[in-house]
Amino acid sequence: PEVGEDIKIMGFRRRVGDRNIIELTIACAFVSKHVSSLQDYIQKKERLRENVQRIAERIAGSEYELFVNVNTADKGDNVYLTLTGLSCEMGDDGSAGRGNRGNGLISPMRIMTMEAIAGKNPVSHIGKIYSVLAFRIAEDICKLGAEECNIYLQSKIGHPINKPAAAIADIIWDNEKIKENRTKIERIFQEHLDSIPELTNEFIKGKIFTL
Repeated sequence: PEVGEDIKIMGFRRRVGDRNIIELTIACAFVSKHVSSLQDYIQKKERLRENVQRIAERIAGSEYELFVNVNTADKGDNVYLTLTGLSCEMGDDGSAGRGNRGNGLISPMRIMTMEAIAGKNPVSHIGKIYSVLAFRIAEDICKLGAEECNIYLQSKIGHPINKPAAAIADIIWDNEKIKENRTKIERIFQEHLDSIPELTNEFIKGKIFTL
């Protein structure tokens, strides 16, 4: 319960000589009512670090060395302790920030949308609808076995939202596999485009969260 809702994770993967290294830096707002003292904070922060280390090692596998750091800006008794568990108490605020995308990721070295989904019309705002739709399409294509998939959707003013001017899949996969699965990939696109009314209802009912 001491771990607040506002958690940011920066991942850095690199190769040093023959070593594959992943560094994770975590900024986690702790909730003050669940922390009894500075020593208690330090112990709970270390417990969080150990849990993340264990989970990350399981996901990354033995190929990588994992290094995890939590709340690296802590200095002495000036620590990341908040009343609400939100970073807005510590000067990190904004109505719709860089992380307010449908998948919660800030990924400047990867293909990403510039749109935040918070505060946008769920019926007609293309950036809001297409950003979530593209993520779901890519996810389903990867379930077919693709190594990686980036989706590009372009709207056209005056045309129905479910009929984009361009719908492109940039897939990293064996060419023969792409050819074999072309019909399935096209069906995934069409099914998701046809499901936009249901997606709008998910937004309205609060089933899709801005992370």
